[in-house]
Amino acid sequence: MIRDIVTCKALPPFPLTPLSPSRWPGEGREPRITEHPTNWTVPRNDPVTLNCGTEGRPEPVITWYKDGVPVKPSPHRFILPTGSLFFLKVTQSKKENDAGIYWCVSTNRLGSARSQNASLQIAFLRDDFRTSPTGTRVVAGERAELECSPPRGHPEPLVLWMKDGNKLPLDHRVYVGEGGKLILTETLQTDEGSYTCVASNLVGTRFSEPAILAVQGKEKAF
Repeated sequence: MIRDIVTCKALPPFPLTPLSPSRWPGEGREPRITEHPTNWTVPRNDPVTLNCGTEGRPEPVITWYKDGVPVKPSPHRFILPTGSLFFLKVTQSKKENDAGIYWCVSTNRLGSARSQNASLQIAFLRDDFRTSPTGTRVVAGERAELECSPPRGHPEPLVLWMKDGNKLPLDHRVYVGEGGKLILTETLQTDEGSYTCVASNLVGTRFSEPAILAVQGKEKAF
């Protein structure tokens, strides 16, 4: 019996290109920011936390930056296990100032992701009023103005007025004008009293020295 003879020719091995680790199901995942830090304005020496949520496989490492420079841990500032940047107390001095623009970067072997910027600002409120109210005398029915420029501060202080130790109600006749001055468009005898300008923000409240508004009755015509 004669059998057919089949000849096999060996081919060179076919080069296999391995898949990138990130393309193997369940093998890896590039970092992704799930929670971005938000802007904060806090008084000096208060605590604050800048959050940074992230996910990825392998678990990403988080690095924080301030004004483009990596943040170094210090006794009052460190990165929590969750990746958030915690300030035991925010500092503002000639040697160290925590105010600035912050962001976090999440990194693993497959890549990195950068968060949005977050601003950290230090609130303050000076003690001295730039302009304090002074005593004024008017005739009933006349317009009266009591000047007040609040102390410098951040955020900008909110101004209100007190009369004889109580909060002054405002309306179309009595209102706070530009810069904080108190305006009485048509004074009444009952407007007479002691007025105090009050300025406040996150840091606290400041009171001006009181000023007396004297309202003289109109002279009767004979």
